[in-house]
Amino acid sequence: LSPMAGATSSDLYLLEYPDRREVLRVFRAERWEIPADELSKREILILDALTGTALPAPAPIDTFMHNGVLMSWLPGDVELPAQPDRLWLGKLAGTLAAIHSSRITVPYVYESWNDTTADTQPNWWRDDQLWMAAQHRARQRPAFAPRFIHRDYHPVNVLWQAGEISGVVDWINACMGPAGIDVAHCRLNLAIMYGLEAADVFLSEYVEAAPGYEHDAFWDLDDALGALPNVEPYAPWAEFGLTGLTTEVVRERLLAFVAAAIR
Repeated sequence: LSPMAGATSSDLYLLEYPDRREVLRVFRAERWEIPADELSKREILILDALTGTALPAPAPIDTFMHNGVLMSWLPGDVELPAQPDRLWLGKLAGTLAAIHSSRITVPYVYESWNDTTADTQPNWWRDDQLWMAAQHRARQRPAFAPRFIHRDYHPVNVLWQAGEISGVVDWINACMGPAGIDVAHCRLNLAIMYGLEAADVFLSEYVEAAPGYEHDAFWDLDDALGALPNVEPYAPWAEFGLTGLTTEVVRERLLAFVAAAIR
């Protein structure tokens, strides 16, 4: 039983046997509003729905009575380049498009992570006009056709092997909802990690992989505002080799992302 890197809302352990490897996920109760036993049932149901598809997801094995999901181990590692190229971003986008084009259904429905009733401006957000514009636009949610979404798709939840994506993990938040929020969530992460250009290249690659998709900037705002107020470097970035990001840098990049969405 060996601890695995990269988790923040749960603890991950690798179980090694002579003929196979398995992964145990144990939820950290203080990080969730839903009881751990319900989270365990939810994730095993989602993994079961993914079984038999072409999507590179872990296979469900079992749940522990009070807290824990046992699943198959996937080959590959999280890869965070110092600066991503179009090929890397294109594969990231193509896999997300494949998730959205699947016919999976689960009994969970999208909810925004942006509490629009808690509209207190963070003390580090100096641009009052941008704040007011973002709050106004974030109350104009567009119509959408629900589909299966990952809901927390970003580079730390993607595994690579030999230059190809070998796995997508952390499916606990998967639900039926707007493709735009998945695109926006990955875009926000890329913008904070690497800058706005990486987020824009990702979007153009996603559009190429999902013809007819039109991105509404509302989703960028909804996801960015949902990250407030404590915007700071995500600990797993450094664990996987992307170092040097400061709180000041990631906050500046989030503000630039919001300003681009308003434009």
